[in-house]
Amino acid sequence: MILLLPEDLIDEKNYDEIYELLDSACIGINIHYTDENGNKTSLKEVSRNKLLKRLEELGETKVLENYKKGYYCQL
Repeated sequence: MILLLPEDLIDEKNYDEIYELLDSACIGINIHYTDENGNKTSLKEVSRNKLLKRLEELGETKVLENYKKGYYCQL
């Protein structure tokens, strides 16, 4: 569970999508694997990159800044 307040969002319609992305990016499990190009990566890193990209696309700058500061974590 992540503490994401509707006031953190520029557009409250994005709440469900952003909550799911934050939840997957902040999960404590980190599984390492090798992708199809032979690069070693982790599931957590892929989730984090997906979250950051989507937050930028949606223009949710406050959530993006708060995430980078470490304000969101699993409760």
